[in-house]
Amino acid sequence: LDLTEDFWDLILDTNLKGVFLCTQAVARHMVEQTYGKIINISSTSALGAIEPGQAAYAASKFGVVGFTKASAREFGPYGINVNAIAPGRILTDIVYAHSTPERVKRFIEVGKAACLLGRLGTPEDVAHLALFLASDDASFINAETIACNGGRTNLMGR
Repeated sequence: LDLTEDFWDLILDTNLKGVFLCTQAVARHMVEQTYGKIINISSTSALGAIEPGQAAYAASKFGVVGFTKASAREFGPYGINVNAIAPGRILTDIVYAHSTPERVKRFIEVGKAACLLGRLGTPEDVAHLALFLASDDASFINAETIACNGGRTNLMGR
């Protein structure tokens, strides 16, 4: 009920339109060279781990998954792989910058409890997956959204 249209637009413009604009910026060049790797960032929220008050965020990240699949279908014939990473709770500087110490503590506690590995992810965890997807070792992976959440999706529905 507290979700405003302005906030909705801000989140979708950042998370979904941003992915669209980045894809547009690189796709033509990749098509010309008949090779490329596009790696989008979605969220575990797009895999069903939706928390209360996150309607706009979840919608934007579900949109990234759909856009990734559609783009993979469109660009696959040109040798372009399009995949997405769906991170879970990742402990970044922005968590500290935009939260009180109490909220950070709660973020960490909830994140650990919702993860089979009992820890939050790091930016490096996501980066390693992105590096793999960008490598030739991932040449046959296309149109996928890969969770990077320490097993959180395994605990959903409990």
